[in-house]
Amino acid sequence: MSQTTTAELVKELSELTSSHDIKHLTSGIKALGKLLDAAEQPISFAAVSPLLRLLNHVYKLNPAALEPFADQATNNCLRIITDVELRKCVSKTVKQFCHLRINNSDYKAALTVRTTLIELLYDESYPSITKCSEYFVMLCKPFVNANDVSNLDVFWIEAIEYTTMLLGSTHKDTALVTVWLGRWMAVQGDYEGARTTLLKAIEIFAASSPEYDKEMIEELLFLAETSTAARFSETVFTSLERARTLINKLGLQESAQSARVLYILGTQYFNEDKHEFAIWNFNQSRDLYKKIGTYNLNQHRILLWLARIYSERDEPELLNECYTEALELESEIPMDNADEIADNFYSIASFYSRRQDFKRAEKLLEKALKLKKAAPMHFENGIDVLEKELVRIQKVKSVDKKDSTRPLSNVFGEIEQMVGLDEVKAALKEHGVYMDFLRLRKKRGFESSEKPRLHAVFTGNPGTGKTTVAKLLGQIYFRLGLLSKGHVHTVTRADLIGLGYGSTEELTEAALAEAKGGVLFIDEAYNLVRRYQNGDLDEHDPGRLVIETLLPALTDPDRDTAIVIAGYPKEMEDLLKANPGFNSRFKLNIRFADYTPPQLLEIAINKAKRDSFQLSKAAESMLQDNFEKSYQSRTRTFGNARYVHSIIDDCQRALGLRCMARTDASKLSDEELSLIDVADVRVVLGSRKTMVYHAPINEKELALALEELNTLTGLREVKNFVNDLVKVVRVYRQLGKDVLSEFKLHLVFAGNPGTGKTSVARIVARIYRALGILDQGHLIECDRGELIGQWIGHSERQTKVKIEEALGGVLFIDEAYALMGGENDFGPRVLEVLLKEMEDRRGQFFLILAGYKKEMDKMLESNPGLRSRIDKVVNFEDYSIEELKEIALRLLDRQELELSPEALMVLEKKLRESKNTKDFANGRAVRNLIEQVVIKHFAALAEVPNEERTIEVLTTIKPEVFAEVDASNAIGSSKKLGF
Repeated sequence: MSQTTTAELVKELSELTSSHDIKHLTSGIKALGKLLDAAEQPISFAAVSPLLRLLNHVYKLNPAALEPFADQATNNCLRIITDVELRKCVSKTVKQFCHLRINNSDYKAALTVRTTLIELLYDESYPSITKCSEYFVMLCKPFVNANDVSNLDVFWIEAIEYTTMLLGSTHKDTALVTVWLGRWMAVQGDYEGARTTLLKAIEIFAASSPEYDKEMIEELLFLAETSTAARFSETVFTSLERARTLINKLGLQESAQSARVLYILGTQYFNEDKHEFAIWNFNQSRDLYKKIGTYNLNQHRILLWLARIYSERDEPELLNECYTEALELESEIPMDNADEIADNFYSIASFYSRRQDFKRAEKLLEKALKLKKAAPMHFENGIDVLEKELVRIQKVKSVDKKDSTRPLSNVFGEIEQMVGLDEVKAALKEHGVYMDFLRLRKKRGFESSEKPRLHAVFTGNPGTGKTTVAKLLGQIYFRLGLLSKGHVHTVTRADLIGLGYGSTEELTEAALAEAKGGVLFIDEAYNLVRRYQNGDLDEHDPGRLVIETLLPALTDPDRDTAIVIAGYPKEMEDLLKANPGFNSRFKLNIRFADYTPPQLLEIAINKAKRDSFQLSKAAESMLQDNFEKSYQSRTRTFGNARYVHSIIDDCQRALGLRCMARTDASKLSDEELSLIDVADVRVVLGSRKTMVYHAPINEKELALALEELNTLTGLREVKNFVNDLVKVVRVYRQLGKDVLSEFKLHLVFAGNPGTGKTSVARIVARIYRALGILDQGHLIECDRGELIGQWIGHSERQTKVKIEEALGGVLFIDEAYALMGGENDFGPRVLEVLLKEMEDRRGQFFLILAGYKKEMDKMLESNPGLRSRIDKVVNFEDYSIEELKEIALRLLDRQELELSPEALMVLEKKLRESKNTKDFANGRAVRNLIEQVVIKHFAALAEVPNEERTIEVLTTIKPEVFAEVDASNAIGSSKKLGF
């Protein structure tokens, strides 16, 4: 080939750089390639530069057009080019060839091009040698995504050798390559190696110029995120603290990095089961991302984490809200996060499955399975669990679509498979058969006044299967054609009580509408009734409105709804006695007994099997011992199956952590990944001795209780104390601390009669329940007379009975100072039992002692043991005249009555006179005074002709009515309505 021929071709190629004809361009490059193949001596920079410009031009127009001769062009350029400046220019083209290979997923070819690139650039006289490490970093991620282990192991060794040799061990680019090695180790599951490597990279960044602080923040956050997955909690918090310091230094407090810190904290606290703090951090992160105004993948991840937490807390409204928003944000999910998101999908799917929302459950499982299979690292066991659960859901869906007239044997077969509950099974089968009998008679044309009564009462302790049996009852009715759907809608008092006028009735009707065609399951239904200390029903409690709204549905056979009420046996008995009309509507009453230790073990084995795990014989033996001890010491708040399920869930997690701590985790067999052994059980049972757990805060119930407290007249000190207590509990929850480790929450209410001590005690019990401190939140009221016995040992027994009744709630002892007795009095024996039970049953109930301030102070001074167990003496001051007047007007307003201006003046005068008497009973006296006034008012109306009974006459109380009222009768009246 002559120089002239080459020059002519180069000139022609130079003219082509303005062309957009790919075919014409590539034919020119091909022709030049032939000339280069034949060349025996190097060509000049001036001659080859048009070629390089042409290659860059074609790459921008259509990178694929270079594919047929990319390698040939690269090799020929290396063979004939010796000029250093020319090598710089050629390097750009070779880098483009490297990108071309990566884009085509040809990673092995990309490695070859990378070697060429290093050979091209590596020259001691070439000052821009740092570009080598950048190309290493450029190649890292595609190989990580391709999971090309064999090539990458070699690649990392070469990368670190080259960068260390060329740049030194403390150069920023050396840190970059070290970072990618750490990230690769994390993808491979070598978390310990990843942590060590990333810490080394971060220290290199720290020793470099401050201009690399942003890179250092990114790697600190990645290290923290990796450490959450590996459960390296100390590294998580240390890394985040360093990242926050740099964020503050650079003024990035309102940045994606700052939002990511909060997100990582949320995942860490989730791993530690500190859900309240996790929710707080996730929400703070969400708010910051929204404030920044740019979409970030973490917003989608946060919503899924929140949905998962709400699924575990059984809060469907919040779960649905988060999941719906996540669907709106859902886009292509990077494979780096596929495994995490798949796990969250699976957890949320389990919740919807429990709620019989199989359509959503199936959709989520399909997504999870797709992500698991696509993730860079996954275990076949995890995929197997998802596939089995998906098949199960699909089978359930197909069953639900079949004809509702199928024989009851299918449902009864499910009932028989339940562990224990022999009496329940017999009662349910008997009821189902009788309902079928009534249906058959109706079908044959028999006339009968008896309609199928679908409503039921379930009594028993938590975790005894009441909710599960309610679902089976719905299926029985569905398959008999008595219900159109057979689903179950579960509510509690908090779901039915509203804040405004008429809202309670609206919420109850909404619940009935949601349950139409199925079962409305009201858990802890006894909370719909409130009583005063004297045993009278609280007629003003909104729970009665729920019952009144339910009554039409209970009596209407065509309503297409079955109502099942459930709760503790004694409380449910009181509920039904309090409402005779309510009681008569329930024909099916089933008692659920606690599970025995062998039954608890069977539940544990079945639970593990359903989750594709199994228990070793040694693990079964250890669990059996634990169940026997727990059963013997159980109270009525013992969780039964719920307790067992939580233990097995924790054992599965302990197994997972044990497996992933091994360096060969990816090589473990399916059996090793599924067998819960004694080591896992020991970890769980050991941690439960010191484990802090409380139910989540029920915000709706808390808001209702606080509103009731804060709208009471007066009581400023009391309100301040209770509101401060709520704030303290919130902070302790957020910090993951145990409230009971610092506070005993036993109280003394000191004050004169009628100052609202009992009313506040009832509200405090509900607040304790809403905060998750108490299981029930009921109030058991008593005084000395109900605790003191008639013979030796009788007082202790009476006291223990009251404590048993109060478990899960508050024991309120009025006039408690009366328990201070002399040498031969049984009162001190009652106090001894109380002190012992306050310690032995710590956190299972709380004690409130009430009485006159002077006497209660004396009682505490004389009994140091009692004083040490009381957190706070809450003083109830006497009401002022204005406060007493406000109470009176509120009482009248409830009956839609009012005072004339003159009558109001008379009321104030009588209150002042009464208040100065020795035995004035504050609010109680006002209530009894108003009762007399109302009676006299309506008695006077009897003398008014009908035509003169205007609205004003009927509703306005005149001053002369007070003349006929004896205020002294109201002063020391018996206790009523909380005063």
